[in-house]
Amino acid sequence: MEISEIKQRLNIQTVLKYYGLQPDRNGMLKCPFHADDTASMKVYPNTDTFNCFGCGKNGDQIEICVLKEGSRHKGILKATELAGEVKQVNHKPKQQENQPKQNHTETLTKFFAYFQNNLNHPVAVKPKEYLKSRNLNYESLEVGYNSGQFHHRGKLSEPDLQACINAGLLVPYNGKTPNANGTTYTAFAKDCIIFPIKDKAGNIISLYGRSITNNDKSLSAEGSPKAGKHYYLKDRQGLYPGYPEPETTRLILTEAIIDAATLLQIGAAGGNPEERSESGITSITKRFSILALYGTNGFTDEHREAIKALKHLKEIILFFDGDDPGRKAVTKLESELKEHVPGVSISYIETPEGEDINSLLQGHEPEIFTHLLENRKPFLLVENTVEETEEKSEPLPEPPRATGKLNPKNPEFITFTTDELQIIILGGINLQQLDRLRITLKISRTDTALGGTGTYNPLHSIRHTLDLY
Repeated sequence: MEISEIKQRLNIQTVLKYYGLQPDRNGMLKCPFHADDTASMKVYPNTDTFNCFGCGKNGDQIEICVLKEGSRHKGILKATELAGEVKQVNHKPKQQENQPKQNHTETLTKFFAYFQNNLNHPVAVKPKEYLKSRNLNYESLEVGYNSGQFHHRGKLSEPDLQACINAGLLVPYNGKTPNANGTTYTAFAKDCIIFPIKDKAGNIISLYGRSITNNDKSLSAEGSPKAGKHYYLKDRQGLYPGYPEPETTRLILTEAIIDAATLLQIGAAGGNPEERSESGITSITKRFSILALYGTNGFTDEHREAIKALKHLKEIILFFDGDDPGRKAVTKLESELKEHVPGVSISYIETPEGEDINSLLQGHEPEIFTHLLENRKPFLLVENTVEETEEKSEPLPEPPRATGKLNPKNPEFITFTTDELQIIILGGINLQQLDRLRITLKISRTDTALGGTGTYNPLHSIRHTLDLY
């Protein structure tokens, strides 16, 4: 039996029933493919497809069999068996089966432009407030907002309506809606900030939605964000913010799309002035390419192939959340990357505990990204060991220890003096701004006193602002 015939004869409800899975009246159920505390899998009976917003698994009725049986071969055999137990159902006219699949790029590009325009509307207060709270500038980023109203009151022509259904932007609602006439629809990613996901040519082939109303940061048992927070179109494909440029030498992998968007607009302080624009926005993207994963378990085949295609790649930097799932994902991904791109240096950022890239921007100055990137930690490719020999070398003498005198009596003028230097903390340390921990140091040479008076030559001093964070 051909795959097309299996799909024609077998609907997704039959497969779910066989495995003891029962969606609720909204087509939601707990995902059987990861530890799911709440219903995160959506079933679309009209297209015989499913999508899990928690672990990212998606596909059709056959894919459920493949995942449940453990291999593609066993899954197809089980689907064939189930298809033989049901009456033949012709979902589509025969002349429609041979038609090429509709290219959704045109539809997604058109409606993403509509979502972008939504942010320019005066009533778009809540999405703008949300973006401001995340320190994301919608004027410099490629983002939009879906209020879920784009199909209401006859706004769509019949071709556009069908195109939205085919692309997954609208899902026919099977339940009864009071006072509703005809078919009603559920809009994809309602009340969400929308990000475009692109193919190798830079075309929009999928969309990601981040809810502005559900900001629950709790995780499932598997370490993935719970459902209701992240939304992907069915049959997710493509990369954000797009495929890395072929000339990429250094690549930053982030855990989430919002983290990548944050880095896209960060102008790290310091570094080569030629790498900074007047607004400071382009410096990170001039030094590094940026690529978002789709969660800690969201490293896809498309990510792998895109990275393997980078012929000039020298380093991959893993910039994940500062929590246990993030650290575990870094270790797992490092091991996998070594197999796919041997010879490429792999390093990681020590993200502060409980922080992610976006929260760092909310609570700190952009200079923190310069600090973290400059102090990234390399994974050791080879561990060098030295065997003990019979003749042990003489131990090296201990380096001379600097001696100095600390004078903290004046909290606004703390000094530390040695034979060569005097270091002064001007203004002391502001205990009311521990989230910044900046101090101003004045450093002078003490071997240039004027005439033995104890007054130091000001020409031999410097001032420096130090961020203790």
